[in-house]
Amino acid sequence: KKAYRRNHWYHLTWEAKKLRDLGAMLGGAPNAFAAGAVVKLASKAGKNLASKASPLSGALIASDLFGNPWHSAMKKAEMTGVMLADAISRTPKWRFTLAGHSLGARVIYFALEELARRNQAQRIRDVFLLGGAVSNKAEDWEQAANAVSGFINNCHSNNDDVLAYAYRIANAGLSSPIGYK
Repeated sequence: KKAYRRNHWYHLTWEAKKLRDLGAMLGGAPNAFAAGAVVKLASKAGKNLASKASPLSGALIASDLFGNPWHSAMKKAEMTGVMLADAISRTPKWRFTLAGHSLGARVIYFALEELARRNQAQRIRDVFLLGGAVSNKAEDWEQAANAVSGFINNCHSNNDDVLAYAYRIANAGLSSPIGYK
C-alpha cells in the first residue's frame, strides 16, 4: 500500500529568480560550496569590515547580509510560510501533511508557527522536513509543534555543506540548521 494514496497532492513553487541567484552564488554545485568557498567569503567579509569601520559600519554590514541571495531566499521562505498558513486556514474541513526540502522546510516552519498563533491547532497531520534550512533549537519549535497532531519527521545529514556553511553565514552564526543535525 502507498501512504496517502487517497489524498490530493499540491506542489508549491516560489521565487524562482531568488533560487537561481542562490544557485549562482553557490557555484551551481552544492557540494562544491565547502571550506574553500567559506575561506573566500570570510576573507571578503574581513576586507569589507575593514573598509566600513565608521559610525555607519553596522548598517553597512547589515546591508551586505540582507543583500545576500541566501538570506533573501530565507526571508521569502518566511513570508511564503505565512501565506501558506493563510491558505490552510481558509480550508477549515481539511487536514494536511506537509513535506519540504531545504528552504521548503523553512516555509513549513513559519506556516506551523502562524497556524499555532492563529489557534488553528492540529490542522496538520504530519510533517516531513528534508535537509531543513531552519533553526534546530527545540524552544523555537515548541509553538510550531502545536499545529501538528501527528509527527514532525526530521531527515538530516551532517554532510550537507550548504547548510553547514551558507546557512550559518547567512544567519551570522546565530543558529544551526535542523537539516544538519
